[in-house]
Amino acid sequence: MRTGLVLGLDGAGKTLLMRQLTAQLVHKQKSVLDRLATFLFSPCSNHFDRFKVDDGAVAIDANTQPTVGVEHWTLPLDGGRACTLREVGGQLLPMWPAYFESCHFWLFLVDASNATQLAAAAVELFAVLNMDEMRIKPKLLVLNQIDANFIIDDAVLQTYLCLDRLLSEPDSGPVQVLKTSALTGENTEQILKWLGQAAGNNMTVGRQNSTVEVRVHPIAD
Repeated sequence: MRTGLVLGLDGAGKTLLMRQLTAQLVHKQKSVLDRLATFLFSPCSNHFDRFKVDDGAVAIDANTQPTVGVEHWTLPLDGGRACTLREVGGQLLPMWPAYFESCHFWLFLVDASNATQLAAAAVELFAVLNMDEMRIKPKLLVLNQIDANFIIDDAVLQTYLCLDRLLSEPDSGPVQVLKTSALTGENTEQILKWLGQAAGNNMTVGRQNSTVEVRVHPIAD
């Protein structure tokens, strides 16, 4: 089973995102079983209209505490795949490098509503990218908490996070950028899709521009 690393400063929403992804997968599995039972046992002849699986966010507990250690989450993905996500707390920042070698891919969360933390988040992101073993691995930059009343402007995010540089360097390995809300579940289906590709080893590592997928969603005009 492939292992991913979930990184980010305190308050970026790592734990909430893990809860949302887990809840969505459980909900999806339950939806399939419920509809299968309806299909098999309901006297209604029009079964197939009931067999559609609803995707999207589910209600989760939004109360979290800063992760002071390491949390492990096992996610059953589509296609019979599964992956383990290792969430390392922001308070363990000096210990992050100890987990780099053992991961196959990684996610870095940035709180897109916290302007005062943006510079520090950018520093730590590029500290990770400066490690050769991490730069070439598949990576997902998650701009989280877009449900907040205040959101940092896209131009500011691109400047501080050097997105043009990140997405254009030929030796940076596969990279994707997503805007999401761990609380509401917005765009988290795209994260599950990305995890399915990463867990299936469907991302090429190396100096190939074709492996770099740019997805900042949504883009401001």
